[in-house]
Amino acid sequence: MFCNLQPRYGRDYWMGDLAWTRRPGKFTSEAIAQDKYRDRVEAGEFIASHVAVITGPNRIVEATTPVVRAWPLSEYVRETGTLLWVKRPLGQTRASACAMACFAEDHKGEPYDLSAIVGMYFSDEDDVGTEPNPLADDDEWICSRLGDMALRTTEALRTVALPQSFKRVSPTWRTPQGLLDQPVWQPAVGLPPA
Repeated sequence: MFCNLQPRYGRDYWMGDLAWTRRPGKFTSEAIAQDKYRDRVEAGEFIASHVAVITGPNRIVEATTPVVRAWPLSEYVRETGTLLWVKRPLGQTRASACAMACFAEDHKGEPYDLSAIVGMYFSDEDDVGTEPNPLADDDEWICSRLGDMALRTTEALRTVALPQSFKRVSPTWRTPQGLLDQPVWQPAVGLPPA
């Protein structure tokens, strides 16, 4: 789903959904989007450069420098030019949605993993690496790893399992767009999780 700058809880997103953004023209956002997806960007496709876990009405948790933090979704998308996508995992239930929100909230205050980002920029393993990123720290986070791990740790609570192709890639190599490209999302958000 593609939202405007005033997404509404209960219409455009629910707890346990993931939100992706891109801020065209911003240096960091452009660098992340074009690191692996330059051809798609140049073809005019909107490529995500960041992802966050929605943990409640107007609340997201994101891994960003210097630490994992929670803040209002309305402030997150306030910057002019921000593009926002919202997706829900296939088979999401109320229990899995709550567990995803709790997983993200439990990591607030933990450090951002700058070394994992360095590893991704100097490697071709993005979205395909099966072994952990050697520069990633187990106790630190990047945005896409937080979203990936929220999905993995709550899988048993959903009615649809994650495909093996998803599980083969180490969460430390997952990019925001790589997470969005996975075949694990419902086609539309719509009603609340069952």
